[in-house]
Amino acid sequence: APIAHVSLFATEPSLPSASVPAPDAADAASLRALIATAAELPEAERAAANGSVREIAFLNADGNPASFSRIFSALIPDFDAATLDALFEQDFTSFAYYDADGAWPGYVAKLKAGVSETAAQNQIAKLEQSQSLANLYVTPPAGAASAFKDGSVGARPARYLSFATKGASLNYAWLNNHLVISTSYNGMKAASTLLGF
Repeated sequence: APIAHVSLFATEPSLPSASVPAPDAADAASLRALIATAAELPEAERAAANGSVREIAFLNADGNPASFSRIFSALIPDFDAATLDALFEQDFTSFAYYDADGAWPGYVAKLKAGVSETAAQNQIAKLEQSQSLANLYVTPPAGAASAFKDGSVGARPARYLSFATKGASLNYAWLNNHLVISTSYNGMKAASTLLGF
């Protein structure tokens, strides 16, 4: 029997969740298309969805959840799937946050028991040098700032990169052994609240 996907959110998002089939050969273009389709809302529902979150589950052909290592290394090839697999649990939570500027994807992955958060932080810091960050967005943002900066989500430290495109920024933070990545700062705050942090 397939292993059921279990959300990392402590509180269920206000929008119904969506499941998408993970492609057999995961690549950035096909994954972005899947995310865009799963995040699409009927025009009549868009205004009411502002400030809301929808969880998106990637499922393999056998019904099991696709692994974070497989999906994230396909989106950001700077990361080796085997390295991510050693750091994070297979099941993860992906989501879309909605505001007046569009739908903003995000990801939450939980460290495996016994894994050093410092070691994981050192690996994930490579995100700041990646040339593939546009793969994380439904529509690639324009005008990236020159470098990531220190920020915060709640009272916890975070790192972020701002873009000229309205609403777009890349944010990541470590919240109680969870890596949270969001393409919108408000999406990061919403995910943090749903996680209970």
